[in-house]
Amino acid sequence: PDMPTGQLIKLHRLNRRMNVVTLAAQAGITARYLEMIEAGTKTPALPTLQRIAQALRLRTAALVGELPSEDAAGPAAPRLATLENVIYTCRNQLTADPSPGDDQRDPTDIAALDTRTTRAWHTWRTSPTKYSDVMDILPGLIVDAERSLAATSRSPAACRQAVAVYDLARALVRHACRTDLTCLLADRMMRLADESGDPEVIAASTWGMGQSMIFAGLSEAALELAMHAIERIQPLLPDAPDSLHSVHGGLW
Repeated sequence: PDMPTGQLIKLHRLNRRMNVVTLAAQAGITARYLEMIEAGTKTPALPTLQRIAQALRLRTAALVGELPSEDAAGPAAPRLATLENVIYTCRNQLTADPSPGDDQRDPTDIAALDTRTTRAWHTWRTSPTKYSDVMDILPGLIVDAERSLAATSRSPAACRQAVAVYDLARALVRHACRTDLTCLLADRMMRLADESGDPEVIAASTWGMGQSMIFAGLSEAALELAMHAIERIQPLLPDAPDSLHSVHGGLW
């Protein structure tokens, strides 16, 4: 925890077998500037530090001396690879044999899936080991959400439920500094939200997409997206529930 930021960057870079040129290119800086940061003669601005952390697949706090939490313990990386594989392939593997314990689940029982998703969200918000705990749950939730979409011909209820599952996945991969997966999941949420036809789900998914764009460094595009969504929501506000007003405020 007492190691200077530059030395921490160099340590993580070497651990990932990256040379200076590769890391600098991925972080959008020059190799010379990165060398100066690692040597301690330059202090990177926060946006630069965030890009370096993303390129190293670390949380930014890990580069300023924060002790690793249980969330970052060893088994996480293989499980993240498993989750990534499910995200990319589950839609093409719906005919595969169900995993043990899943074969009795009714893919049209959206209420049961909603209960499991709510519990997973509670774990994410309250558990001190949330990353590891939710990582074990998410692949099964994603597969079952996609099965539900297929079994119900992408009903509005199934689309809304799938949005909740993918939103949880988005929170987790953002925590893991995976910008690519964060944006992919946000886009998937937006498409499902449009299919649901639910203004609140659409607005919330737009907020999630905006946050993902900011995370990826696309602040101006995120602002444009948010303002467009606000214009669509405002005519609905006089008769809207408080929850839609809350999302409207979040977009502002």
